[in-house]
Order: sequence, then C-alpha cells, then structure tokens
Amino acid sequence: MRNLALMVLCVAFLMSLVGLVSAEVEVLGVESYSGIDAEWGFSASRDGSQFTYVDRVLLRSRDVICQLYLVEARTGSKRHVYSAWHIGNFTWVGRDDFYFAAWDTVDLVDRVKHYKDGVLSTVVEGGQYSLSPDGKRIIYRANYTYSERNARIYVANIDGSEPRLLTLGHDPSWLRGDLIALTCAEYDSVKNRWTGSVELYDLKGYRVGTLGCGSVPQASPDKRYLAFHYGCGGSIAPHLAVVDAEDSSLAVRVLVETRAGWYPVDFSWAPTSDALVFNADSLSDVSEGESCYTNLCVVDLEGNLVDVTPRVRGVFEFAPVWTEAGILFRRGGGNIPPGQLKLQVVNK
Repeated sequence: MRNLALMVLCVAFLMSLVGLVSAEVEVLGVESYSGIDAEWGFSASRDGSQFTYVDRVLLRSRDVICQLYLVEARTGSKRHVYSAWHIGNFTWVGRDDFYFAAWDTVDLVDRVKHYKDGVLSTVVEGGQYSLSPDGKRIIYRANYTYSERNARIYVANIDGSEPRLLTLGHDPSWLRGDLIALTCAEYDSVKNRWTGSVELYDLKGYRVGTLGCGSVPQASPDKRYLAFHYGCGGSIAPHLAVVDAEDSSLAVRVLVETRAGWYPVDFSWAPTSDALVFNADSLSDVSEGESCYTNLCVVDLEGNLVDVTPRVRGVFEFAPVWTEAGILFRRGGGNIPPGQLKLQVVNK
C-alpha cells in the first residue's frame, strides 16, 4: 500500500480570487487515480490538463535514481520522460512543452532540459534557471563547486547560444523590465555567519536593489511580482513577502507573517498572478522543530488569507502547484487512501 496521495483542488473558473480568499470553500466530489507513487517534481501545464511527478527508485548499488513521469490529468495515463540523479525546477510553455533541470547520471553535470512533443533536448549546462517574459532568453546558474558561496549566473538565448556572464548568485528569477532577482550569499560580520539576501540586477550586471534577508525568489506568471521567503532566520522562520517590479521604490510587503508554531513554507503563484497558495507547517514543539501537520492556505496580494484544507493532526499537505484547473499537491499521513485524488472546490 502506498502511503502518499496527490490531490488537485479545483477552483471554479468564474469566481473571483478575492471572493475565494474571503469566503469558505466546499469539496464537491472526489476522483481517484491509481499507479502513482509520487515523491516530488510536481508541476503542471497552465490549463491543468497535464502534470509531472518524480518517483525515486532504489538501484542495486543502493543509489537512488529519480524518474520523471508525465500524466494526463483526464485519464490518469502516464509516460516516462527522463531519469537522472535529481530532477526539478519546471517551467511550462504549453501542452507537451516544458523545461526542467536535471543532474545527469552519466557525467554528474547539471543541465536544463526542454521537453516538447515527446522530444527531449539540452538547452544549457547549469541548474537553476528562469525564462525571460517573452520566452526568448534564459538566465541560469552555471555548474559550480560547493566550496563556492555564489555561482556564476549567465544569460543566453533560449537555445543556449551567446551565453554571457551576468553576476554571481543563486535562484535566478526574471521579472518585467529585465530585472533579475537572485539569492546571494553574504557574510554577516555582526552575527559571524553567512546569510541569504535577495538582490535585483539589470541585464548589464548592475545591482539595482536590495530586498533584504530572504531566499527562494519566484516571479509571478505575468513577471510583475516577486514572492520570496523574507527574514534573516533565527528562532522564527521567514515570512512570505512580495515585491511589485513596477513599484519604483521596490517596497517589500509581508503577506503572511510567521508566528510561533506556524509558518509558511512552499508557495506557488496563481495563474492570474494575484494570489499564492502555500504550505503552513504547524509545530507541536517549536523548540525542536517537530511538525505535526501541514495545511494549505491561499493569500491574495492584499493579505487576505483562507485555509483550503482541514487541519488534521498527522496529515501533511504540501508541494502545491496552482493551475487554471486547480491546485495540485501531495498529501500523506493519517487515513489517506493510496494513489491520487482529485477534488472539486468552489465558493459557497
């Protein structure tokens, strides 16, 4: 029996998002898939008709290899796409058309791959990446040694041609106006430790803004907003914050504040770029960092917040991906049936 389930929460298309986050939600039906043993690698086409997941397979050498599968949401049929030591960082362009990053098994090199209509190609050698708003260029983190605090960040054409060194950092994310958000490792001489800081650069490699301590910057689908974990760590986990790239002051707005025993973790943008879904971890013992359950919450850009899953001790709901058809996420623990579930959720 598999103890993991993957769920899709579908939001009614004609309901406004502000209406959703200010009202209750209701589960209308359940549809189950079988033969899915998902570990991570959740991503989906914008319309929600296809999604991916990664399954881990233990080899005779006791190494664990990742296998990427593409699933048709309507039928549940799946096909194998690729195998590597690690697979992640998905960007969908259209149906049967997406990018992802993989750490290859043959030579242990990170590469950005492009899958389209069953054909797989290599775009660049590197790991983390982001596409330009017009889809014609790519920015990516080159392969680096783990002794380096910051990696080389390159910009190139979408086919990988004409690469150009931009600056140093991690987690590149491309915004409107050719602003590039990065996480940069910086040394804090006061606290005598390295911290992550979210910085903004232009395409000439000049730093144009510092957003402060944070990590995991992620541009909205329309490339106008940047969401990221905001805070310098310590006893309290980072908040969830957002910046408007069209705001000349680049003011940081905290949408979700961490509190004792409850904090936001993974997050995903709505296709409409006006809200996010995130995991909310609840700790039974904050001092030891022991999580007793997670639930999913939706927050809009005004900070209106609503839970979309019940808080049940021992049930973990995480890794959300928001599509036009709903929110794809993994569920585990508790009395969870095997396989995957699909739920229909609408406004009351």
